[in-house]
Amino acid sequence: MSKSHAVKTGRITKAKKIISILKEYKNLKESRLLDIGVGNGEIANELAKVSKEVMGIDLIDETVPNKKFKFMLVKSYKLPFKDNSLDIIISNHVLEHITNQKGHLEEIKRVLKNNGICYLATPNRYWVFERHFNLPFLSFFPKTISQLYLRLLKNKEYDITLVSFGRLNQMLRGWNVDNITKKILKNPGKYNAHDIPFHNLSKLFFLMPDILIDKLCFFLPSFVLVLRKK
Repeated sequence: MSKSHAVKTGRITKAKKIISILKEYKNLKESRLLDIGVGNGEIANELAKVSKEVMGIDLIDETVPNKKFKFMLVKSYKLPFKDNSLDIIISNHVLEHITNQKGHLEEIKRVLKNNGICYLATPNRYWVFERHFNLPFLSFFPKTISQLYLRLLKNKEYDITLVSFGRLNQMLRGWNVDNITKKILKNPGKYNAHDIPFHNLSKLFFLMPDILIDKLCFFLPSFVLVLRKK
């Protein structure tokens, strides 16, 4: 299998995971959906197969040919949509790339309908290996130390801002939050999530009380949440 094919297969698997989660909350056939940070658009294309309308935005256009969704270029975290206009918004591993993370979440809340939902996924700052550069403990340090660490080892700039589970919960005050991470750990097959770490331990997680899994969330590789306006 070529690297490009493996990457595409991985994105389709992620799309299936997202779709399986969204279907628990909304009728996709009746939903206007926005994918923020759409990248090459392979995930948005999968979403377009099951949704009423799919739009994607990004700072640059790297989308695949024959898109099944409407693409728009943006210049910042500001969303080019009216208040209360969208049913579903996806922020899938986008938050860590945005400087104004509070503004990103406020914009999502602004354009979501009152009964709308946001799928939010982001890596954990305190997972041992920083997933963008594959270096141990890179995100544990203050930004200046992380910058020096990355420059010395890979001669790159550290332009990522990861958040901890505690920090994420602070930023999401004012939202109703459903921690889907727990559901995925307990039943990865249901959510097409066999690619996640620890999926072989699903039987163990299934037996754990939610309060214990809540404690474990501080140490997981990433978080998956569904947000709704209060």
